[in-house]
Amino acid sequence: AKWQDSGSSYTDFLAMLNADVLIISKSSFSFTAGLLNKKGIIIYCPFWHSAPPSWLIGEHLRSKDFALALETWISRNE
Repeated sequence: AKWQDSGSSYTDFLAMLNADVLIISKSSFSFTAGLLNKKGIIIYCPFWHSAPPSWLIGEHLRSKDFALALETWISRNE
C-alpha cells in the first residue's frame, strides 16, 4: 500500500481508477471511480447506490465468503 500525497481531485480520481484495491466511502466520487476501475478489487460500504455484483461488501470483512472472494481475486491477478 502507498499513501497518496494530497493533490488535486483529478489526481486523486486517477489514483482510484488505477488502484489494485479500492476501499470506497459513501460518496459518489469514490463510487464512480470504482465503476471505472476495471483492474482492482473494490470494497464497498452500502449506501443509496447499488454496487455491481463483483464488488465485496465491507460489512462482511470477517465472513468466509469475503475471504474466499479476496483469495480468488488475488490468485487471478498474481
